[in-house]
Amino acid sequence: DSSLLRGEGVRRFQPFLDDVPILAERQVTIERHRAVGARTQATTARSDSYPGTGAFNLTDGLVGGTNHQDGLWQGWWGPDVDIVVDLDSVQTIASMRMNFLQNVRSWIVLPKQVEFSWSLDSVTWSPITVRTHDVPVMRDAALVQPFVVSLPIGTRARYVRVTGRNAGVLPAGHPGAGKPSWLFADEIVVR
Repeated sequence: DSSLLRGEGVRRFQPFLDDVPILAERQVTIERHRAVGARTQATTARSDSYPGTGAFNLTDGLVGGTNHQDGLWQGWWGPDVDIVVDLDSVQTIASMRMNFLQNVRSWIVLPKQVEFSWSLDSVTWSPITVRTHDVPVMRDAALVQPFVVSLPIGTRARYVRVTGRNAGVLPAGHPGAGKPSWLFADEIVVR
């Protein structure tokens, strides 16, 4: 039923066979915003192991949860990730947000910082606005961390750019100490 995907909020799905559930219930959060369906371009290719929902994963309106294997996250092993979103026309925008995941047991660490910028033409970019966090790398439980920037009133842009700076190698005391950490991202929200 396509009406389940209209609007915003949490949707619950569970397959049944002869009125008996055959898989566990799945909840998906849908968020409508200006970038839904927009084309994205990343400077670094995502891992084939974590492609999310495909080419439109970062602008599909589906928000990933704390399970990095829920099919809604894209992953990069080691590098920074720089993503440009084409909104298809110049628009007034008030804020940008990108969600990142941390689950250190699975070698996934939040970026050390996230940089936001915007442009009318994808050549000249606004000054970069940087967001950081204070979540310890070795925090035990998985968490989704939104990085948000509010823009000056009347900001107009066709392109938005988000750069996640990888936290680097896994720290001493971790089973993978010295090896690259994963960077997991989902949903660039433009309002």
